Amino acid sequence: MTRDVFQLTETDAFLVSIGSPDKDNDQVIFAQTHGKSFICNILIGKAVFAHAYQPEAVTHNTDFYDVILDSTTYRVFDIPGLIEPDQKQIDSNGIEIQKACKLCPSSVVLFVFSGGCGGRLLEEDLITFRAINEAYKFDLKSLVFAINNLSPTRDKQYEGKTTIALQKYLNLSDVDVCFLNHIDINNPSEKDSFRHELAIYIAKGEPTAHTSYSNIEIHLEDIKQLKMEFKENIKEFQQRIQEYQQQINNKQIEYDNFRSKAETDIKNLKEKLCEYEKKQTDYDNHTNAAAAEIDNLKKQLAKRECLIS
Repeated sequence: MTRDVFQLTETDAFLVSIGSPDKDNDQVIFAQTHGKSFICNILIGKAVFAHAYQPEAVTHNTDFYDVILDSTTYRVFDIPGLIEPDQKQIDSNGIEIQKACKLCPSSVVLFVFSGGCGGRLLEEDLITFRAINEAYKFDLKSLVFAINNLSPTRDKQYEGKTTIALQKYLNLSDVDVCFLNHIDINNPSEKDSFRHELAIYIAKGEPTAHTSYSNIEIHLEDIKQLKMEFKENIKEFQQRIQEYQQQINNKQIEYDNFRSKAETDIKNLKEKLCEYEKKQTDYDNHTNAAAAEIDNLKKQLAKRECLIS
């Protein structure tokens, strides 16, 4: 697969790719954002990639790590994330992205939007995805969106409204969207929930070979105009919200049903796991008791044999 040099501006969004090379269904992850290494580490389950919450923290070389999700081995890439306003560095980062593509040419694409501004979609993120999608024309079956760093107390129809908004802004017929809450990085339970949420949506995607049809180009001098265009799109969507209300309602019901089923499945699996762990413990206790009794009988037998010898 041929990949062209990427020309990207700085953005808080990132495109993630997860993959298992040397298999028919590879899945790869690409990223461009602040804090992406931290998110990759959560997905993996341990601190593998260096990360820092500093303005100068930038990844310039491609690293990857294999991780097992739902018994499937994936390869997680931590590739250049923060695109600097320097063409030489942009070109260098593009080469690193191409390197990851060559290792895992077929993929489920996870594009993560920043949701840290009260859940509002950022124009920069929309611009970045549209530019990449114009170059690669992603198959929707292999595309997953994620909105990151959300408040757990968001509007009850946020998921439905945001999904429909993304479809309108980016002219997509349908797309899966994963909604990720802001987490306490020192809370293992919250990190596990974050990881499981991502894994559920990654597993839904169907790996597809993505072909580069053109360069990905975002020119700094065009950013202001592109942002204004998306601001107008967002304003128009808000003005016509009543027209889309039924679509929003349907999408919210679809999301709620999916989450409910996923939570029920997890609950049932946990209960079954506890049941079998208890059986294993009972068996081990019984085995240990039997072993102790056998040892005791052997000692008694040895004493009796000594008395008659």
